[in-house]
Amino acid sequence: MRGSPVWVRVLVPAVPRRVFGRHIYVWNLSCRSIIQCIDLGEDSLPLSVKFLHNRNAAEGYVSCALSGVIYRFYKCQASRDCWEVEEVIRIPDKEVKNWIMPRMPAFIVDIVISPDDRFLYVSNWWHGDVRQYELTKGCKPRLVGQVFVGGSIVRCGPVIVCRDEELKCQPEPLVVKCRRVYGGPSRLQLSRDGRRLYVTTSLYSAWDRQFYPDMVR
Repeated sequence: MRGSPVWVRVLVPAVPRRVFGRHIYVWNLSCRSIIQCIDLGEDSLPLSVKFLHNRNAAEGYVSCALSGVIYRFYKCQASRDCWEVEEVIRIPDKEVKNWIMPRMPAFIVDIVISPDDRFLYVSNWWHGDVRQYELTKGCKPRLVGQVFVGGSIVRCGPVIVCRDEELKCQPEPLVVKCRRVYGGPSRLQLSRDGRRLYVTTSLYSAWDRQFYPDMVR
């Protein structure tokens, strides 16, 4: 994957095309050359690319931070050097008040695939949830688990959710050992046996201060 190297100190979701990348690139490392460029759209910001662990499966997933979309990429059977993508997951925006925009998109920071290729884990930094999807060959991933680790839409916070296609109410703040957890789920690490998932809540210091000031105080 290759995109713009520019990092902005203030993130404006409405204008990602001015700053961030929108493509994934397929390289021939032997020749050190790009053999294919795949455009994922101007509102995408592809951020995390993961292949299946099965060495015989030429496929994987790429998450797009600002569109809330995850694509499956796979090698075409007709051509050994050609790859295709298909949208398999789309996390809907939420209509909100007291935020920087009237609609809050999902901000997918990281994805992790379990060692047995059965599950895909997704971190959603703005909405605050970590999702578990079941991967079944020939079918789109199915949401089978969800837990909130902070986020911008927790109850008693400044953001009010006006319309939500998925949740009936705003989630409760996360408290661990009598301490409130601020920020949202960012980077993920799964144990080798696939039984323990570790989550960080900081993404980028300037954006942490912008969206989760209580975390950096």
